[in-house]
Amino acid sequence: MIDFDLILATGNPDKKAELVDALAHLVLPIIEPPYSLAPEETGDTLFDNALLKARAYAETFGIAALADDSGLEVDALGGAPGVYSARYGGTPPAGMTQYQHNNAKILAALARSEQRTARFRCVIAVVAKGADLERLTENEARLPEGVRLVSLDDGWVVLAAEGTTEGVLLREAKGVAGFGYDPLFLSDELGVTFAEASKEAKRAVSHRGKALRRLIQALEFANLETA
Repeated sequence: MIDFDLILATGNPDKKAELVDALAHLVLPIIEPPYSLAPEETGDTLFDNALLKARAYAETFGIAALADDSGLEVDALGGAPGVYSARYGGTPPAGMTQYQHNNAKILAALARSEQRTARFRCVIAVVAKGADLERLTENEARLPEGVRLVSLDDGWVVLAAEGTTEGVLLREAKGVAGFGYDPLFLSDELGVTFAEASKEAKRAVSHRGKALRRLIQALEFANLETA
């Protein structure tokens, strides 16, 4: 079992639900923060923002923190909205949610495009004290593919894992599950949108699920039992 407490650094209830569900079968000491933080996501990359959020929680509460940042990359839009995915549509009008507004803007941007390939990308970061991840810092070259380790100041270390999943964007929403761009994203691996898929099916192929499994693999390598 991991011998340090781990806090989820997110104020997004949908992301939190997915992370808690994905971690439920693992022996991970996840604890609730006494209150949520809202650090400004000013990073230029998903890694920057995941690190920013995890570090804010770790430094505020004095324990290791796990955060993620994810984005939709649309080929016809040059990789946009990417790091700006969550706020792509700007402020939604009255009667429309942020998710609905973002999806409407994507559909409008692609209205005349036949190229609709896209991918979700996720970076999950754990910020912990270097002593908690000592074996990883001594064997960085042996980290799994898609995982990196960066030493910060004040003795903190960030362990980050990335995952991607490919698909195409439909011309209209399908399905009622999931959140964000899920109703538009037709998964190459599942053949249905993420909003039509079960939680288990989505987790098996999603960007967040892949990143999390890589992170767990790295933690297992660090001799921190997770099962």
